[in-house]
Amino acid sequence: MNIFDIDSYTGWITTLVPLDSENQNEYKFNVFATDNGHDIKHSTKATVAIKVKGYNDNPMAFKQHKYETAIKEDSLPGTVLLQLEITDIDEEDGDGDSNVDFYIIAGDLYSQFRIRASGELYIAKPLDREAIDSYVLTILVTDGKFIDKTNVSITVQDSNDNPMICLKYRYRETLSESVEINTHVLQVLYSDADDSTNTRLRFYLTGNGADDFHLDENSGILKTSRSLNREIQSKYQLTAFVQ
Repeated sequence: MNIFDIDSYTGWITTLVPLDSENQNEYKFNVFATDNGHDIKHSTKATVAIKVKGYNDNPMAFKQHKYETAIKEDSLPGTVLLQLEITDIDEEDGDGDSNVDFYIIAGDLYSQFRIRASGELYIAKPLDREAIDSYVLTILVTDGKFIDKTNVSITVQDSNDNPMICLKYRYRETLSESVEINTHVLQVLYSDADDSTNTRLRFYLTGNGADDFHLDENSGILKTSRSLNREIQSKYQLTAFVQ
């Protein structure tokens, strides 16, 4: 296949077909020149090397069209979630313009994430699982001519960053001194915004006569642990703690 032509008078070399640096990025050939002498003709030879410089004629694309990751809600701003990677024939050849820009175009209402020029997706603002526990980001990449999109699913994992709260400040109960041991009295109620895997609560009881009762350290259920005697103690003022 003839790729180049040369003008026999001027020596100008021109192309006969479109060139593609991805198929072949360099050509070498010899050019011969002769004069128009009648008796004696002189000739010479030159080697021509042509390097085909690429340009942005191939679309880049994300290596994955769906990413999934998880991050603790107490991770600091600047923490990297993942590396976004693209494929680009122009860039691989080293001849094209490899500069690309990343944009988060959906799923980040409060601008809590950003992307570095290298493709690193990172936290820009503090996260709160109790407010938003997951994100699905739509990310666009462009080299100025071509674009591609991908989705990133982010699960925000819980950390123990919220105090538990007792739902009642005071409990009042009346018991007969004839109740049996292990009689259910009440349950200390609480609220904790953190995930149950982070609660690991422990209840305990203090106060004069606390030994007459048992507060289950896991459930907060209060029961009698001894026989009660009104003549010995007619009133208890106990304090339940949860931590």
